[in-house]
Amino acid sequence: MEYQTITPINLTYLERITISQEYVFGPLKCEVVLRDGNQESSITAVFEDPVEIEISKISAGQGIGPLKVLDVRDRQWEDKNYKVRDYEDEFISFYCKAFSIKQQEPAALDPGMSATAPPKR
Repeated sequence: MEYQTITPINLTYLERITISQEYVFGPLKCEVVLRDGNQESSITAVFEDPVEIEISKISAGQGIGPLKVLDVRDRQWEDKNYKVRDYEDEFISFYCKAFSIKQQEPAALDPGMSATAPPKR
């Protein structure tokens, strides 16, 4: 199975890749944040237990092709359930145990409203 909706076409600017570990010998977490060209919408993908991480030719603000996530659970590799890679430029590739996606759209305010004041009646 293949997941191709992770990077909508307009969210192709790399903002940040963070690899973290909550405690010594704990599992790694890889967070990838992509934005649109106007810096309004973003998508945050969090990958649990990434392994065999390969990253090359990377810089903030760089354009990136859609991330492709392949379901490889049928291969029965321990903790390698998904293969993640940028299939256009191939500058990032790894396996992970699980992943989650969160998309943030720009805040849409009514012209008569502000972010701090209640609506006028």
